Amino acid sequence: MLLVFPHLARSYDATRKGIHFYGCDQTIEIWFFIEQDALSMIDADEHTSKAGYLRTFDANRERICDVATDVYSRQPNPSLADSITLTKIDF
Repeated sequence: MLLVFPHLARSYDATRKGIHFYGCDQTIEIWFFIEQDALSMIDADEHTSKAGYLRTFDANRERICDVATDVYSRQPNPSLADSITLTKIDF
């Protein structure tokens, strides 16, 4: 399993309250969602707006992708996952 994050694309989801981003395992796209609570835990000063959450994500992208890789690797059949949610427990 080699999970990479080739694009900087991410989007804020106001309904689910968090940020979507994706990685690739060979030719398979794996979607991730990081909850606002996890972002707030990473940087408590930036959790008041969409722009703040996106700044927190961008400033901590490497750490978030490392956690995403770890969570992905613990999935029973990771390539079949529709989406993987990262919560504050993961950090």
